[in-house]
Amino acid sequence: MSTKQSTKKPMKTKSDKVAAKPTTKSPKEKKPPKKAPKDSKEPKTLKEKKDSKEPKTPKEKKTSKKDSKEPKTPKEPKTPKKEPKAKKPVDYEPVTIAPARVRSALERYVINRLEYSACSEIKSLVEGSTMADLSETTRELVDATEASYMDDLKKAFEKDADGCKTFKDYCSKHDNYALDKVTDTKRATSLIKKNCTRISEDVRNIIAAFLNFLVTEYAQNAVYNCVNNQRVIITFADAVHTSEGSPKITMAKFVESLDNYDTMCDWHDAVAAAKLNKEAEDTYEFDFSSYVASICKQVRTDMAKDDEKYGKVSVSKEFKRFGSNLVNETIMRVGRFLKTAVVTNKVKTVSSSMAYYSIEQLHNITGIEYGPTSEYVTTRVTELKEFTSKRKTDRRNARKSDDNDDTDDDE
Repeated sequence: MSTKQSTKKPMKTKSDKVAAKPTTKSPKEKKPPKKAPKDSKEPKTLKEKKDSKEPKTPKEKKTSKKDSKEPKTPKEPKTPKKEPKAKKPVDYEPVTIAPARVRSALERYVINRLEYSACSEIKSLVEGSTMADLSETTRELVDATEASYMDDLKKAFEKDADGCKTFKDYCSKHDNYALDKVTDTKRATSLIKKNCTRISEDVRNIIAAFLNFLVTEYAQNAVYNCVNNQRVIITFADAVHTSEGSPKITMAKFVESLDNYDTMCDWHDAVAAAKLNKEAEDTYEFDFSSYVASICKQVRTDMAKDDEKYGKVSVSKEFKRFGSNLVNETIMRVGRFLKTAVVTNKVKTVSSSMAYYSIEQLHNITGIEYGPTSEYVTTRVTELKEFTSKRKTDRRNARKSDDNDDTDDDE
């Protein structure tokens, strides 16, 4: 067979490829150098550039508002707080009903009723009004007090003229309510108050203790009946209802003679028949409801010592209103006795003997034994005096100790 020549080209090796490449690069056309500006200096070398650099000055920090403020002065160390005083146990007063409030009610309701109404009328005069515009009753009272005051001045002048030749000179010197010193309305009110009947401190304590006795009896009966009827709120019906084993109400005959008792009974029956949830109306100026509630709380606490079930009852507004009206009307009854005693004895101050006498007469009229009431009232009045004197000394000592602590802190 004839051999044919192969037409394939011989394969190039790696060494041949390397040899085939040109060893020298074709020279590239260099760009013409840029013309330096006329004022330009010769270019600095790298070392010169480094040496020519000026050291940077540290930048000034911007002053903030916080930095601009003056530095705060260090605060003085706080004084240690006083330790809170431990709570004292509840110490009930021997007489819960406030004697001062009883005294105000006595004066305004009965003993000085005309005087208080006259003073309020005089104070209510508008500008442009005169004393002639007052009611006839007030004008008569003003004239009577004026005459009584002038009689007292005449008696004093006759007794000791004090170097004055005439009564007119004596009045100009000793009349503290002269019209050249005060106005006519001020003179009238001052003379009326000067002519009022005074009530001693013992009197208000005695009457307050008697009122406390009245409310306590009805509160004991109400708590007992409420619990035995398996209820938790004392009402007026619980107070006046008597059942077997309930506490005895010694003052029942006296209370049943009051107008307030009949009014409350009629009101309660009407409300119960109509099934209304209505509160009793308040017809008196002074409200003793809070004192009635406090007495009920004391009674409940005392009765719960024997049986815990009595400590779970609460007082209704109905019972508190009944107790408040009972106190108000009793004050009016006692006040009438005291007013009569003052007029009969021709004095200007109600004494403690008058107060005891008036309370005893209330018992005699209604046929009630005075012994239990007298024992309760005298005991409570004595305890009240001891309680108030002890409280005064304790408060005085507490103020002194506080003042001593303050001086020690200042030092």
